[in-house]
Order: sequence, then structure tokens, then C-alpha cells
Amino acid sequence: DVNLKMPRNNQLLHFTFREDKQWKLQQIQDARNHVSQAIYLLISRDESYQFKTGAEVLKRMFAPALPSDLLVNVYINLNKLCLTVYQLHALQPNSTKNFRPAGGAVLHSPGAMFGALSGWR
Repeated sequence: DVNLKMPRNNQLLHFTFREDKQWKLQQIQDARNHVSQAIYLLISRDESYQFKTGAEVLKRMFAPALPSDLLVNVYINLNKLCLTVYQLHALQPNSTKNFRPAGGAVLHSPGAMFGALSGWR
């Protein structure tokens, strides 16, 4: 589960990872296959092909879907499963950019990480 409280409207947003979309550490084992498949899909398209929507490129991993101005990045850093949330918004031409990352470690268990990785061969 992911709970976010956004400063602009002070509303608490609640999301869960979809059960039909894998996100667990087992994906590391399949990373090469996913990259190979992505390369194949890109190569098999005509060079002039233009993606029409973001949905063609991005598969949604949350239920309900995140608001269009939020980006969530889940990644592994050393022995931690990390989650970073970005809020996107359009800038006026004369404005400055403010970058305030919000995130933290979702899993910090060296033993669990080692046990999961040692089983993959």
C-alpha cells in the first residue's frame, strides 16, 4: 500500500500495487528478458512510428491509477527496496524549478535480500 498526502489540496491518496502485475524482487531475475522484449518491440516497429498515447508505452501498476501529475519510481539500492514519488507540474516560462524528492526505504532487510538473491541461478 502507498499513502500520499499532497500539500496542494491536503488530501490523503491511497494506492495499492495491483495483484495481477508483478512488482516483487523476482523481477530482477527477469530483467534481461524484459529488456530483450522491449528492444524487440522497438526494433519491430517502423522507424517513423509515433506512439499515440502514454498508455502504449506505460503499463499501469497501481489500482486505482495514479493521478496524471504523479510519478512513482520503485527501485533497488544496495540492500533496500526504495520508493520515490515525484509530483509533476507545468512551469511558467520565467519561473524557477523546485525539486523536492519524497521517498524512503520500503524494505530494509539484508537477510531477506540475500536469501531471495541466493535462490536465483
